[in-house]
Amino acid sequence: MSRCRTAPQEAALAALAAVLAAFAAPPTPAVGVQEADAPEDRYETVLDLAFTTASGNQDITLLTTDLGFTHLNPNAFRLEAGAGARFGRSEGEKVAENYRGQVDFAFTPEARWSPFLFADAEHDPFRRLDLRTNSGGGARYRFWQAEHGAASISAAVLYSYANFAPDPDLPDSLFVESEQDARVSWRVKGERDVTESLTLEHVTFYQPIWDTLDDYLFDSTTTARVRVSETIALTMSYLFERDATPPPGVGRDDRLFTAGISIEL
Repeated sequence: MSRCRTAPQEAALAALAAVLAAFAAPPTPAVGVQEADAPEDRYETVLDLAFTTASGNQDITLLTTDLGFTHLNPNAFRLEAGAGARFGRSEGEKVAENYRGQVDFAFTPEARWSPFLFADAEHDPFRRLDLRTNSGGGARYRFWQAEHGAASISAAVLYSYANFAPDPDLPDSLFVESEQDARVSWRVKGERDVTESLTLEHVTFYQPIWDTLDDYLFDSTTTARVRVSETIALTMSYLFERDATPPPGVGRDDRLFTAGISIEL
C-alpha cells in the first residue's frame, strides 16, 4: 500500500536535498574575489664556484668563489650584496690573492629610471693594493626591456680611496702610500636569454677621475650560463681589468678566465 506525500512534505524534502547538495559541492568563490596567488619569492642567493688544478711540469691551483644576495621589492627597492675571493698557488708559492665585496641599493628597480647608492671594497696584495674603497650614488636608465632580456646604462659620481703597500724592490721616493679621488662612473649592463637554457650577461665599468679622463679604472666581465636544473648552472666567465695609472712595479692589465658552477641556494 503506497503512501502519498503532501505538498508540505515535498517542499521539506526538496529543501533538505538542497542543503545536503550545498554541503557536498565544492565551495565557489564570492563574486569579485579571486584566489590569492602564491607569495612571490623576493629573496635570491647565488653561489659561484670555480676550481682549476694542474700538475706535471708545473703545479697550479686556483680557486675562485663568489656569493651574491638579492632582496627585491619591485615597487620600492632592490638590495644586492656580494662577496668574492680568488686564491691560487703555483709550485708551492702563492700566485693570486684577491678579496672584494659590494653593496648596492636601488630605488624603484622596475622603473625605466632608477636612482641607486653603492659601496665596494677590494684587497689584492699582488697589485700592492691594501685596500680600495668606492662609494657614491647615481641613476640607471633601462633603454631596452623584453621578455628575453634587458639592457641599461648607469651614471654615478663616487669617492675613491686607495691605500698601497710598499715594494721592497723600489726606492722609497717612488712609494705613494694612498690616493683619494673624485671619479665619474659609467656602467653598461645587458643580459639576454639566447635559448631556454643559455643566458649571456655583460657588464662594463669605466671610472675616470672627474677632471683627468686618461686616469681611469676599467672593468669588463662577460658571462655565459647554461642551466642544467632549476638551481644549478654551468658558467664560463672572462674578466678584463685595467688601472691606467697603477703603482710603480705593477702592470696595468689583469685577465681572468673561469669555468665552474652556479648554485641558487
